[in-house]
Amino acid sequence: MVITGKKSPYTVIALLAHTASHRIYICKDAAGNLRLLQIAATREANGGLGRGAYVLMQLTTESQRLDGLYSAKHDGKHLHYDRLFPELVESFVCAEQDNRRVNILAFTDVADVAGLVPLSSLRTRDQVRIDLKTSAWILGRLLKLLTFVHAQGVAVRTIRSDNILLDTGKHFAIVLDWSSARVYQQAIEREGSVADIASAASAVMASIGGTSHGVPYELSEAEARYVTLLRRFGDGATTDAISAHSQFYELVRNIWPNEFHPFTTLPL
Repeated sequence: MVITGKKSPYTVIALLAHTASHRIYICKDAAGNLRLLQIAATREANGGLGRGAYVLMQLTTESQRLDGLYSAKHDGKHLHYDRLFPELVESFVCAEQDNRRVNILAFTDVADVAGLVPLSSLRTRDQVRIDLKTSAWILGRLLKLLTFVHAQGVAVRTIRSDNILLDTGKHFAIVLDWSSARVYQQAIEREGSVADIASAASAVMASIGGTSHGVPYELSEAEARYVTLLRRFGDGATTDAISAHSQFYELVRNIWPNEFHPFTTLPL
């Protein structure tokens, strides 16, 4: 199947995921680049995809602005907020698909979108959990994302394990779908911030084989402090993403050395 956009025709390759409101396919554009194609399940769901497209455009604009300012002051280094959410290539209503909205998504510094792994598939498909240090870099990326988007007055509202894509080699964690995001008139309200932080922590807790009560295996004293922090975040104890990010890294840097840790899984 080929879906014709404004910038390119897109050859659909395979279904990646589906929800009640949309479906996501791997596709290829005219230049041979692999992209993700998100299409509304019905015309009634067009509004959500339109909202997602708007949010992604706003986040990209602000990310580029902040990155330019940071790079100028820090010898060309980059913040790389753009690695935490998709780039919107284009968004259009497709007459050939019953006037349903289509969003074409790419990912900064990810050449092979087919290699991205949903966090949920580790448990449901592969029957594995990730080790604690691997979970720490995932939660670190999610909290970095929240410090950025909450400052823009945006609540994600869908930080679930099936909406988090991993590039396991590069240590990227990307929130895929933004169709349920809420944009506040001014600053993000408390309930939006608390819910996003709790959702991120709960997704990571599940990925290490845990529940809201903890994990079913032995922990060192330091590891127990880390799991306790996950539980606190998951219980909604932290209302501010910047504070959560700071608390998280203060603890993690006291537990593990600041060095590359390969993506590691263990049997459930």
